[in-house]
Amino acid sequence: MAAEPAAPSGVMFGRQMGNIAVSWVRLSSAATLYSLAQIQTAVELLRRPGSLPEQVHSVEATVNSLADCLVERISESKKNSLQSLTETADVVVRQSFAILSLFDPQQFLRLADRLVAGSSETISDWMRKPEPAPVAEPKLAVDVLVPQPPVSRETIN
Repeated sequence: MAAEPAAPSGVMFGRQMGNIAVSWVRLSSAATLYSLAQIQTAVELLRRPGSLPEQVHSVEATVNSLADCLVERISESKKNSLQSLTETADVVVRQSFAILSLFDPQQFLRLADRLVAGSSETISDWMRKPEPAPVAEPKLAVDVLVPQPPVSRETIN
């Protein structure tokens, strides 16, 4: 059995980059589908008292497991950066939830609805704005500063 001829390095690199792109799409799709399934489960659990905390813990464990798989493959310096970022995020999230706990949930939802509506209107307005008219090409300084003699038919002939 004859061996296949080696592909040119550019072709091989293109294939490898294509494989990486497909892997990113696969990861993104899996994360999206997982998230959608968790949202569906959460909605179903809202109908059953007491089961939501169990589901929240399950989602947290899954997300942490996925993060751990990625963390295993990064350098120590990046791990230190990740740890710092995680600690900062923890403080910000805890403070945000502490502030949110002061609000009436219905009032918070109304505020969120108004924000989404306002954002949608702003984006719609941006999309509707006409393109600005093209600006005339600037004149040369010499043409502006030095008066040009009037052109007559005699000058042309």
